[in-house]
Amino acid sequence: MSGAARSKERDARERKQRRTFVKLLNKRSAHEDAEIKELSERIARGAPAPGTNPLALGEEAAKENFAAARSFDELPLSEYTKVRLSRAASMRAA
Repeated sequence: MSGAARSKERDARERKQRRTFVKLLNKRSAHEDAEIKELSERIARGAPAPGTNPLALGEEAAKENFAAARSFDELPLSEYTKVRLSRAASMRAA
């Protein structure tokens, strides 16, 4: 298959994925709504006080506001985002 044909095929696949994503974006499930609510609350709890530098805080305080996070699993990210990040990392490693 020529490079142009592969490129055209890839573009068509990406358009289809975007359409699917938009459809899913407009149809959140109860699980997704609950996850969004939980993430929002977790982010609010972990937000540093205005005017503070979370990186200058002690280690224990940094753990409370995500400054000590060393991997994406430690951040308030949706499960969908975590899955996509791990897939992207595994594709990059391959």
